[in-house]
Amino acid sequence: MGRALSLGNGLDSAMPSDYELVRIDETQYPQFAELVAASFGTKPSIDEIRRLFATEAFGAKNIGFIAYRDREPAAFYGVFPCRVEFEGKTHLAAQSGSTMTHPSHRKKGLFVAAGQRTFDLARDEGVRFVFGFPRKTSHPGLKRLGWSTNGSFHAYDFFAPTLPLAAMRSKDAMRPVPSVAKAFESYLVHYDPPENSVIESGKGGVKRDADLLTYKPETSTRFVVEVEGIKVWLALHRGVIGIGDMGPFYSSEQVKRVIKKLRSICIRGGIVRMVTYASPGCKLDRALEDAGYKPRIGLPICHLDLGSGLPLDNFKFVYGDFDTF
Repeated sequence: MGRALSLGNGLDSAMPSDYELVRIDETQYPQFAELVAASFGTKPSIDEIRRLFATEAFGAKNIGFIAYRDREPAAFYGVFPCRVEFEGKTHLAAQSGSTMTHPSHRKKGLFVAAGQRTFDLARDEGVRFVFGFPRKTSHPGLKRLGWSTNGSFHAYDFFAPTLPLAAMRSKDAMRPVPSVAKAFESYLVHYDPPENSVIESGKGGVKRDADLLTYKPETSTRFVVEVEGIKVWLALHRGVIGIGDMGPFYSSEQVKRVIKKLRSICIRGGIVRMVTYASPGCKLDRALEDAGYKPRIGLPICHLDLGSGLPLDNFKFVYGDFDTF
């Protein structure tokens, strides 16, 4: 049975008494998959879900709750631990992700109730703060949960004049198209992404240590290339190349040459679009703006302090920090 839960900030939320909240564990991964399918239309494999929750190397895992009614999964709220760095010190934080409510169970208070319970658990597990980049549908719920918004990402789009063969392949694996991997293979380097470009004096960010790279390993669609002396962390998703981060930076002209070379590779690989996201004013954002590229406004950047005492407005993020990268 559900009960009123308090986050400790004066905000209470009650959900209908015929629902209950259960902390997720491996036995519930099949129900999680069902909930994803009902909420987003695609069903992940159990192995994919197991990898998503495999955050024990950071010191905590399975930080989330599924709401059930009559044994049917109705909603989920979870956070995924990671390490962050600020002024040379490491702290445990977590990213909010995979939050969802079954279409048949919306407007029941499940998002807030499961969120409050998750944050209480996260605090007990040593998480200092939670950050997230919510969709439009989730942002109002986070505000009700006491989250703060620290502006929005700068989003950069780069287009290549080619046929969208990579996107066509993502819909039809049997369609004979040029291999994306083949287009990039001569630029591939050891899977060692550049140091997080947001971390500098007075600015914190996600620590890109060995545990993070184990959690986000090299795959056929996530890899590192070197172009014009700059390492670029890339991921392919639904025919779009995402630039997770790049560095080190030397000049705006060098950044222009990198983007130009990546565009030419995309043409050979049948990739129409590249995209990246960066907190306004971070090193990557400054480098792209200095090179003459104009951003659009992207997702909001939000956080919830769980008693960290850290200046959370000073934490910056790039696309490689997204849980979907």
